[in-house]
Amino acid sequence: MCRIRRTGVRVSFPAAEAPWSRRRRRRWQQMPRRRGNGSRTVVDTTFRTWNATAVLRDDHKKLRQLFWRYLEMVPEKAGGMKARLFEAIQKSLIIHATIEEEIFYPAFEEESRKNLRVREIISAACESHRRCKHLLQEVLSMEPQDEGFDAKVRVLGEKVGIHIEEQEEVLHPIFEGLPKKLQNEVSSDLRSRKMELEGEYDLE
Repeated sequence: MCRIRRTGVRVSFPAAEAPWSRRRRRRWQQMPRRRGNGSRTVVDTTFRTWNATAVLRDDHKKLRQLFWRYLEMVPEKAGGMKARLFEAIQKSLIIHATIEEEIFYPAFEEESRKNLRVREIISAACESHRRCKHLLQEVLSMEPQDEGFDAKVRVLGEKVGIHIEEQEEVLHPIFEGLPKKLQNEVSSDLRSRKMELEGEYDLE
């Protein structure tokens, strides 16, 4: 299985159409995850019942929205907003990749031993993560005002979008065919790890 490497604050993460596609954005339904309560943040009870694929699809929806907001922003009116949006993209990708690589992909270990197609799908997903990590590191080596920064973010969004499409159309249905007990265990672990990482990266 593929692995995640941490490098200080900049943690290496993963990832179809372009994320700013209006047609595709209409496909996503609003899925509440957290709500504010004064100074406290509480987890919606709905989130506790989601299986792993629902959690990942919610991540996908939010990533698409972040990329779309970033790329639709008028440069002269952006101010520091673009930098903050990209930071949110970076953190979201780190968290999403971590829960996929630590918890979701290993759930297919037994199935991969029996099924060459599943093994090839997981291998392709890990390779997609590797390419997106490399591109993210290229973006992180630049400043938001640098020429070419926005173009690289656009390419990153496209690659993430392709990865999302492949996961939802191919891998998620396979997961939903795994034994229910395994699905429940993976889903519970994935939700817990996601909440832990969101706290670590101060991401709501």
